[in-house]
Order: sequence, then structure tokens, then C-alpha cells
Amino acid sequence: MFLSGKIVELTVGLINILVAVDPFYWLPGAYRLPAQGGRSLIITASGVLIFGALLAKNQHRRNILLFWLKALVIYIATIIYEIRQQYEDTNILVLLTYILVLVVMGLLIYRVYNAEIETPTLNPLEHETKAEEIGDKKKEPQPTAPEDQNPPPYEVKSLTDQIV
Repeated sequence: MFLSGKIVELTVGLINILVAVDPFYWLPGAYRLPAQGGRSLIITASGVLIFGALLAKNQHRRNILLFWLKALVIYIATIIYEIRQQYEDTNILVLLTYILVLVVMGLLIYRVYNAEIETPTLNPLEHETKAEEIGDKKKEPQPTAPEDQNPPPYEVKSLTDQIV
């Protein structure tokens, strides 16, 4: 990958927080009810994305990236809903450009997500199943208790089993 995943996550998270907070009133339709929910969701998801890039363990990064991608889809849907509801009041070119930038950011994060999926985790069960698929020979598990070479015989009497 030509860009490091953490750098992409940090950049996308910071850009989304700064644009979604809208300090310069760039998004005029962003203060209606559905857009407020979408904005608050993407701000929260971007904060979690930054936290995941800086402090999260590797086993949780996939879920954080997936959470951000789902929040992005909801945010884009609220922007499209606002365009359809307030067609006359909104600057459609600005919103469509913003949607295009969000889609590009989503594709970059999806690429990082795919790279995270391809890397092995610390789960030993996954490594065993992959070794079986490859055909590696694995050791047979050793019994935890000593085995008795002469187990007691079983004798069947009526419908119940009894040990003699």
C-alpha cells in the first residue's frame, strides 16, 4: 500500500471532524433534524477512527473501520435526503462535491479495511485452520489424563448399561 493505514485513518478522521463541525457555515442544510443526526454520527465515528488509529489494539481495528464505513453511508444518505427535501435552498454543487470527497475517503478507508482483513491476527484457531488448508502437518493433541490400557468391560442388562 502506498500510504500507511494509520496516516490515512488520521487524515480522514480529522478532515471529517473539521468539515462536519462546519465552523464556517459551508453546509447550509446541515442544521435540520436528519442532517444533525448524520453530522453527529460522522463526528463520533471519526473520533473513534482517530482513537482506533492511535490507541486501539490490532484486533479491534477492523471493527472500528467497519463502524466508520457504516456511519459514512448513513451520513451520505442524510445529505442526499437533505438535497431532495430542500432542493431550492441548498447549494447542490457544494453538497455533491462534498459527497464525492466523502466517497473517495470511504474508498481509502475500505482499502485500509481490506489490508487489515488480509493480515493475520493473534487468534491461534485461525492459524490452525489455515495450516490445515495448506496441508501442513500438525501435532496430534496429547491426552490430559493418563489412558488406561485395560478399561473395565461393560455388560448390558435390559435397557441400561452397568459397569461390572
